[in-house]
Amino acid sequence: MKSRMHNSRRSGKPILTIILLVLASFLGSTLVGTPVNAQAAQAACAPTTITLNLVPIADSYVDSSNPTLNYGSAPTVNVESTLSRSGVLLATEISYLTFNMSAIPKGMIVENATLGLYLASHSTAATGNVSVYSGSSTTWNELTIDYLNAPTYSTSPLATIPAITTPGLVFNFSVTSDFKSLATNMTLVLGSNLPSGVISFGSRESTHPPKLTVAYGPITDCTPPAVSPVKISPSSPSSEDLVTVSANVTDQATLSSVTLTYTVNSSNLIQLSMVHGSGNAYSAVIDRQSSGSTVSLNVTATDIAGLRTIASATYVVSRPDYYFALLSQYNTLLGEYNSLQAALANLTATLPSLQAFKSLQASDEALQKQYNNLLSTYSTLESNYVTAQNQLANLTKGISNLSSQYNTLNALLSQTKSSLNNETTLAIAALVAAAVLGILLAYIGYVRPRAKGQGPR
Repeated sequence: MKSRMHNSRRSGKPILTIILLVLASFLGSTLVGTPVNAQAAQAACAPTTITLNLVPIADSYVDSSNPTLNYGSAPTVNVESTLSRSGVLLATEISYLTFNMSAIPKGMIVENATLGLYLASHSTAATGNVSVYSGSSTTWNELTIDYLNAPTYSTSPLATIPAITTPGLVFNFSVTSDFKSLATNMTLVLGSNLPSGVISFGSRESTHPPKLTVAYGPITDCTPPAVSPVKISPSSPSSEDLVTVSANVTDQATLSSVTLTYTVNSSNLIQLSMVHGSGNAYSAVIDRQSSGSTVSLNVTATDIAGLRTIASATYVVSRPDYYFALLSQYNTLLGEYNSLQAALANLTATLPSLQAFKSLQASDEALQKQYNNLLSTYSTLESNYVTAQNQLANLTKGISNLSSQYNTLNALLSQTKSSLNNETTLAIAALVAAAVLGILLAYIGYVRPRAKGQGPR
């Protein structure tokens, strides 16, 4: 009964699982994105300005007093200028900052760009100004730049702030004029065109890194991103599989984010950033889930105009292949177990008969022992009988010889009697015959008892 019930549960559930897997596979492989926020899409058709906040991808300062040292890992970027004895201004410490501008789409106009620097410290003699210049190269290395190999920079500053003296404040430099020709990377250089002490700003290694705020536009975007198709790999995942969710995402302008959100059995909402691969492909990996779980997922693509598209899919986690092999082995073992249980019940029912059989077996063993003793006695008697038979044959042969001798003596006696003429002769003959007869009788009396197994008395 237990085995039947187990099999019935097994026969029903896989059918439902297969139906759900087929449906989930169909949905996961055919769904395309559905645009959302239609009103926002219409409003986005008006020109829009986008603002980006960027931190340096590399920063360092160089020092003329230590021309071969590198300060790429320092928590500050420094500025210092001094006058030589001849009155020539010498920039003894200069800082370099490079920013990645690839997030700004081609054809965009930078309307405003501001460099914000956090003043970490300054020396007591820091009375000069700080200027921002345009660097001539973006290929310098943060960990190898020094005073001797540092790139050159423009002679005219992009922006200047005089008398920077209050640590803990952020000083903003307008550098919009440097964005007339937008490149992938851009280097800004910090220096001073007046004598100053050491002025230190937080570097990208500090908790207050430099920040470049760029506003660009206009963006005219009326079309939300396109998401097609959403794929699940493997298409029928088991509880042992990591599931890769992938989709192709395109947009008229520029995407700001592509995310994957999913729930397991309608709970535990999890969000992942999808990784941009080759072309328009984006992907993310969902962790292993227990068998029978239903995973519902959304791929959300959002562009810089705020338009977004959501594509959904669902899959059901199946059991791994080896589960069914183990289940088959379990059912086989269960059948063997039930057979052994039935055999045990039969043996239990016949236990009284077995006890009676053991009793009869003990009696048989006792009778067998008695039989063996009797057989041993019989063998001994048979051996004695054979011996007595041999002795009797010898006795019979001896009697036959004595009888023959008697006849011979009797014949001689008859001849003697005939030849004797007087009584003396007869008397002697009678004595002789009596003597012989006595001997014969005595012999017979000795031999016959031995033939019966008795000794002489």
